[in-house]
This record gives sequence, structure tokens and C-alpha cells, in this order.
Amino acid sequence: MLTRTKAPLFLCAALTFANVAFASEAGDARRAIENAYKRTDAAVARRDSKTILSYMKPGYHITMLGRTWSKSRVSRNMNELFSNAKTLQTKTSIRSFILRRGKATVVAQELGQITAVSQRTHELNLIKTNSIFEEVWVEEKGQWLKQRTTNLRIQETFNGKSIKPVVAK
Repeated sequence: MLTRTKAPLFLCAALTFANVAFASEAGDARRAIENAYKRTDAAVARRDSKTILSYMKPGYHITMLGRTWSKSRVSRNMNELFSNAKTLQTKTSIRSFILRRGKATVVAQELGQITAVSQRTHELNLIKTNSIFEEVWVEEKGQWLKQRTTNLRIQETFNGKSIKPVVAK
């Protein structure tokens, strides 16, 4: 009679332990990715493309407003932005997080602010962005890396006026 009651107890304990272990694994993954976003935000302000690119897998790509760019294209566009902007600031936060089979699917929001001097008018301009995007992250050798980014929504203002976002060709 005792052995009959032990089996369900062990099964319940094993399932509870598995859930706790998974919750811990998911929490660790989320914290690691949150830290990656914090480091990336700081790297944007420093114009540190090396750090930003270090969080992207070699085959990384981003899809935004119907266009898909490779990691090398992202790098070129980022360096161009860094050379033209007077100040850069981003703040990224996770809105949802799902860990499944070693992949983390994250929906995040990035608020950005760029000041740049117009080459034509020589006036200082302020561009603000509000983006919602989905990213897939994978863990490799103890580091979480972005595999792909899909922009879900982007809003921009130029000197306080709402503008239609444009993606470079």
C-alpha cells in the first residue's frame, strides 16, 4: 500500500522540480537577454558597433517595413548613422518572453532619440523612434545571440512632427 502512494508523490515532486528548473532556466535566459539589451543601449550611445554586432549570429537578418537586411548591411547602415548623428540614445525593454527548445522569442520595445545637424540647412534636428519588434535569440557557448529581428511597428517623429518611417535601400 505504501508503494502505491509513493509513485504519485515522486511523480508530482519530479514534475514540480522540472517546472522550477524550467522557470529558473527561463529566468536566467531572460536576465541574460535583458543585460544584452542594456549593453546594446549603452553601446549605441558610445557608437560602439563592435559590441552591438557581437550579439548577432553570423547569419543574422532583420526585416523592417518589408525589407530584409543581412548583418553586414546592418553594420554599414549603423556606421553611417553613427557618423552623421550628433547624439544617439536608445532604451530597450522586453514586453514578452517565451523560451522554447533552447530558443527565446522576445517581443521588445525600443525608444530612440537621435540628434543630427542637417547638411542642407545646418539646423539641429531631433528624431524620436518608438519600435516594437520580435527577436529570436539562441544560446551558443553560454552567450545569447540574436538570430533574427522582425519589426512589428515603428513610429517616428521629426522635430516633434509625426513622419512616415522610411527604410534605406
